[in-house]
Amino acid sequence: MLTGAILAGGRNGEMNGVNKALLPLGDERMLERQIRMMKELCEEVILVTNEPRLFLPIVGSSIRIITDFIKNQGPLGGMHAAFTLSRHTDIWVVGGDMPFISSEIAERLWRIKQQQRCMAVVPALYGEVYPMHAIYDKRCASYAMEQMEAGGNKVMQLLGSVAHCMIEPEALGGLEKARSFTFQVNTPEDYEQALGYIGRTTI
Repeated sequence: MLTGAILAGGRNGEMNGVNKALLPLGDERMLERQIRMMKELCEEVILVTNEPRLFLPIVGSSIRIITDFIKNQGPLGGMHAAFTLSRHTDIWVVGGDMPFISSEIAERLWRIKQQQRCMAVVPALYGEVYPMHAIYDKRCASYAMEQMEAGGNKVMQLLGSVAHCMIEPEALGGLEKARSFTFQVNTPEDYEQALGYIGRTTI
């Protein structure tokens, strides 16, 4: 069984204070699109946010909402909370600013984790590593805690402390699909680009 975890704790400074997960994309919000994709694969979906009241009216009881155990630790703090509270051993982690996550890609990553028996399976595309949209083992929680207690909060440092597999595009079903699922909305220009992508089969 697989848990999906959406990290929606960003400050959204470049989006005029609007939480990116709540931006509309077509006839649904970005978060709703992510939940829909995750439910194709995941038995459980978790939203990690320090603003639960913002999301409760939207998601209701359809998913679990949790908050960081340790505040102000960025994505690593959210990942630690998700790892700790996940009901399943394997967790698919994405950022709340990723509108085009792929359950198909996640399933391939998950299968690789099961085959290779590593603690994390992370896409490595076009010279960049994407620790979001990766599959992690629940046991990574203790490593994340150790890192935060030592004063570090970088996700790449976590990967350096656990056995992980880096996955190239060829293992993910083609370059076009691999280009889309890593897309992030960080600026208003990114958002406009995302709106232009809606309705396309590939990006």
